[in-house]
Amino acid sequence: MDTTRPLDNAIPSKGAGAPTVTRVVPAGDASSAQARNNAPPATVARSIDVARQLLDTGKIEIRQLDQHHVDELKAAVASGSYQVDAEALADRLLHDAFEEL
Repeated sequence: MDTTRPLDNAIPSKGAGAPTVTRVVPAGDASSAQARNNAPPATVARSIDVARQLLDTGKIEIRQLDQHHVDELKAAVASGSYQVDAEALADRLLHDAFEEL
């Protein structure tokens, strides 16, 4: 199948007098797919390297945010200022229990 041009084959609908349905592939989708397929290997390798760097950076930032949150919770528990919302906890426990059923 040629993905670089729209499909112009009509699909007949069932029943007399029913409209004919035509499938169309947007030209932008086909051309961008073709451009990706024609990219030189060095460009693809560079794109993969950049994507990996972004993922690694994101993982580090998430770990830092998580650690910051954990540190805040530990400090609140240690100082006695951490308060549990019993109603919210009960709602969550019930929700999770019914979700398992």
